[in-house]
Amino acid sequence: FSVGSSLVCIITNKDITMPFFGRKQTHVAICIALIIFTSYIHFSRKIQNYDISKQYQTHAATQTTHHQTGVVAPPGTYRGQSWNSPDGRTISIHTLGETKFAKCDVHSVLTEDGKNLIDDWIFMEEVNAINVAVLTEHNQFIVFEQYKYAIPGKSLSIVGGMMEVGETPFEAARREVLEEMGLGSKRTLIDMRRPGGGGREGTNRRHRILQSSDVGNDIPFSTLQEAMDNYKHIPKQTIRKEEFHDIPQVDHGMGNTNYDLLLGDVPENEREHWYFLGRYRTAANRGGGFTYTYLLQNATPLVQNGGTKQYISQGDDEQQQVLFLSVDDMKRSLLEGKFQEVKWTATMALSLLTLGI
Repeated sequence: FSVGSSLVCIITNKDITMPFFGRKQTHVAICIALIIFTSYIHFSRKIQNYDISKQYQTHAATQTTHHQTGVVAPPGTYRGQSWNSPDGRTISIHTLGETKFAKCDVHSVLTEDGKNLIDDWIFMEEVNAINVAVLTEHNQFIVFEQYKYAIPGKSLSIVGGMMEVGETPFEAARREVLEEMGLGSKRTLIDMRRPGGGGREGTNRRHRILQSSDVGNDIPFSTLQEAMDNYKHIPKQTIRKEEFHDIPQVDHGMGNTNYDLLLGDVPENEREHWYFLGRYRTAANRGGGFTYTYLLQNATPLVQNGGTKQYISQGDDEQQQVLFLSVDDMKRSLLEGKFQEVKWTATMALSLLTLGI
């Protein structure tokens, strides 16, 4: 204000007078008018900013209300386990939001030397998942072409999904392949068909080598529902947990620091066609769950039309096209980046390495 007033006074440092005013009174009147005008502009902007601030607060309050009414689930909904570093670096965990499949936390984490504390470490939890590369008896990989929410454009993809509560990684992989492609191993199909061997007629849990008497028990089921009903009764793998024997167990009041990672091994009677390729963290410092990767070789239909374009999959409500890729086509697709998620790419590359092709 004072700078503006001084400029006016300097500019008007001539014989400029207003009617009924002297020279000095004219200067004073102009300065007062300028002060009033600039004050009006200043307070108008403050009022406008206040209105914008109120609108933002109202919007934020509305969003909070939405979160409380179901957009973000209440605490304790996430059905996975919160990561607590086995080496004792996790000091505290504050949850920002969660659903039953995922959760966003802020961790307080000690630096590796233990001298400093990082209290804004964003960490994304996600229920552990599986990915499966499926290779048919005709040496073709079956993949999907589809859109995904976080990928621009189309991408090639493979069988994948989150593990259910109480389910081993292998059982999740076997179930997902059945649901999404109607396929599995011949061993699984015979177990589903055999009376007294795991189908609806019995629950014999002895591992058996395929025999000539099993011929005729390898006929696909008419519908996915029929297959799933029989699948529920076959012998299932027992959950076994991996232990961190070489890492000190430190407790900061948040429970056991052993994360209870599950072993991803394949049962002995399924190893002729199923291969465990390894367990991998999605993001080394930010979480994202662990992914267990598998290869199913010589996949056979468990359901009529399984492994064909006519099969109607069960699971996510997503449109997808079934493609059949030769080994050379698969190599080319990997090198051209057509699998747009790193987990899919890693699973397919590991499969090719395992097969030695």
